[in-house]
Amino acid sequence: MKGFSFGEEVAPSIVALEVGAICPEETALHLKEANGGALCFADGLIRFADGSLGFVPDFLLGDDPEEVKRGLKESLRRLLEQRFEHLLFAHGQPLIGGGKEALAAFLEDG
Repeated sequence: MKGFSFGEEVAPSIVALEVGAICPEETALHLKEANGGALCFADGLIRFADGSLGFVPDFLLGDDPEEVKRGLKESLRRLLEQRFEHLLFAHGQPLIGGGKEALAAFLEDG
């Protein structure tokens, strides 16, 4: 298995971006050429059945879930600097179109 660094292209047109709040290795993948771009999330951000964005339950965020959520929000705000239209999740249905706006609104509300 080969490791990678944040900011590195891990496959053609796919860049690893630092999230890091849950653990130092927490990564989002930026698919730069996916019809306007897409961000792929593992465990930091999820999409609920009603379509809303959120965080996993507190018991999955360690000993200080509020601090982890603050760190996630800070990281997610940095990701808004990327070009993307879609959000893909390990947990929840993808958000095709309007992803950047939905993420910005989630961060504004929180």
